[in-house]
Amino acid sequence: MLALAALVLIPLAWGLVAGRLARWSVTAPIAMVAAGVALTAGSDPLYHLELDTSAIEHFVEVVLAVVLFVDATEVEGGFFGKEPKITARLLLIALPLSLVLAVAFGALTFPHAHFWILAVIATVVMPTDLAPVVALVRDRRIPSRLRDLLNVESGFNDGFIAPLFIFAVAAAHATARAIAHSEKRRASIPGAAFCLNRAMVSLRRAG
Repeated sequence: MLALAALVLIPLAWGLVAGRLARWSVTAPIAMVAAGVALTAGSDPLYHLELDTSAIEHFVEVVLAVVLFVDATEVEGGFFGKEPKITARLLLIALPLSLVLAVAFGALTFPHAHFWILAVIATVVMPTDLAPVVALVRDRRIPSRLRDLLNVESGFNDGFIAPLFIFAVAAAHATARAIAHSEKRRASIPGAAFCLNRAMVSLRRAG
C-alpha cells in the first residue's frame, strides 16, 4: 500500500517542482529514474519489482514508436528537414568522425581494452537521442535552425549506427572466444611439455 501511494505521489511531486528543477536541466526522465532507484534500492526495498521481460519489451517498443512518431511530426521541410545538405554532413562526416574520436579517446583512457569493446562503447555513447531532453528541442532561446538540425540528426543517427553496433558486438564476442581458446591452449602447453618430458625420461630409463 505504501509503495502504491509513493507511485501516485511521485508524479504529483514532480508537477510541483518541475519548473524549478528545469532551471538546472533536471527533466522528467531523470527524476523518474532517480525515484525508481530510490524505491527499489537496498536489500529491503520499498517496492519489489518483478517484470515480465517479454511484455515489457513490447510495451517499450510501442512507447518508442509513439515517441519517434511525435518527434517526426515536429520536423519541417521534408524527409531530411529544411537543410538536407547540412544534415548529410552531420550524418556522413560528423558522426563517423565522432565515432573515431570516441574510440581513440577510449584507447587512451583504457589502453588495455580491446578495440571492439571500445567500438561497442562508442556506438552506444555517440548517437544522441533528444527524446529525454525534449525541452532542448522546444527551447526558444536556441536558434530554430540549430534545433531543427539536432532533431533531424538525432532521428537518423540510430539507424546509421545500429548495423555498426551489431557488427561490433559480434566482433567483440568472437574476439573474446578466440582469446579464451588461446589462453586455454597456452595453459595446456606446460602440461603437455611436462608429460612429454616424463615420457622421454621413462623411455631412457627403460632403454
